[in-house]
Amino acid sequence: MSSIILAGCEQDKTFEKAEALAYHLAANLADYTIEINTIPPEEWDSYKKSVYEENEWALRRARDRKIKKVDELDQLIWRESGELIGNTRDYIELMKHAYGEEVVKVGLFRVQDD
Repeated sequence: MSSIILAGCEQDKTFEKAEALAYHLAANLADYTIEINTIPPEEWDSYKKSVYEENEWALRRARDRKIKKVDELDQLIWRESGELIGNTRDYIELMKHAYGEEVVKVGLFRVQDD
């Protein structure tokens, strides 16, 4: 079972891609669950810092084996276990590896770039 938590700022077009993919995977994979936290812009920086510090990600490597700094993350995506995946780009890359390029393309189909 895969349980993913996504957090991002309202009106963040990049975060919308992560949301669309997460909803697609949750709808099509029996053991894939998601929690999505959309945070108002005025609260985003403090929320992001709080979650980052609570999970001690400054001391723990992310899924890609790198230490990610809070200022480098425009979105926060992690497993329920506390393992940091990273931002939207990191999440999309992980999902491509786990479920295949075509599944990710279908999940992102409805989201258009600016």
